[in-house]
Amino acid sequence: MITPCASVQATASKGIGDVLLDPRTSFVECLETILVAELADQESWAALVRAAEALGESSLTQKITRAQQTEVEHLTKVRGWLEAADQARTKVARSTR
Repeated sequence: MITPCASVQATASKGIGDVLLDPRTSFVECLETILVAELADQESWAALVRAAEALGESSLTQKITRAQQTEVEHLTKVRGWLEAADQARTKVARSTR
């Protein structure tokens, strides 16, 4: 059985996949879309930490927090890639003036 929350997440994720698979989408646009997914992941992990803490599940909270740190690394990488792409665009724009 799929919960209503899982159903909403599946629908939202489908939109991200649609953008990534669209042949008209540029590489940078794909990175921007992945950033949206990573930001949503961050919020979801934070909500799980709060729920585990509210239940007094310290062991579970620690496990979720470790997983959340992995997601922070993903977010940092995507932001770095987008920054590099922005710098490359700026460099190209300056060279064509």
